[in-house]
Amino acid sequence: MNLSVRQLNTFSQVEEIYTSRMMHDFGEKETRPLSALQKSWNRGEYFCYGLYDRDKLLAYAFFLGRGRHFLLDYLAVSPEHRGEGLGSVFLRELTNQFPDADCVLVEVEDPAAAQTDELRSARQRRMRFYSRNGFYDTGIASRTFGVDYRLLNIAAEKNLSASEIREIYTGMYRSMLPRHLYEAKFFLK
Repeated sequence: MNLSVRQLNTFSQVEEIYTSRMMHDFGEKETRPLSALQKSWNRGEYFCYGLYDRDKLLAYAFFLGRGRHFLLDYLAVSPEHRGEGLGSVFLRELTNQFPDADCVLVEVEDPAAAQTDELRSARQRRMRFYSRNGFYDTGIASRTFGVDYRLLNIAAEKNLSASEIREIYTGMYRSMLPRHLYEAKFFLK
């Protein structure tokens, strides 16, 4: 394989991934409207990357970024390449894209809130994936659109306090969501 990480430079590239991949990878329930992504893009707060083997897209990741703070919005590896270690390779390369970041946050569905053993196991695997790749559990939990999350961070060397991370995290959601949705659908625990 000839792997490279590329930043997407036009919103039409984002739209192509959104229509061809995201609805399949995340489903309609977990995918924010394209217009919401475009608003963040137009404000210069949305950063999108692809992992390519020559010109074939193997994985993609979308981040909301505000200043030196980033929140991973979506990360997916093509189904035919899952289990090959590409997610870890891609994630390590992605964190190199933000060398001056104070934090790179990731939301992971809380295993403790899973309704079935199968869901709990899948969520625990996701937590282990991020942990193996340098992320730590901040101890911060949220409920967003009815889903319980644990908040992870990779930039531990910046020594942000939990209250600073909480403020950064809520600021990102205030930026992403209209006020009525933020107030009705986003809650820190």
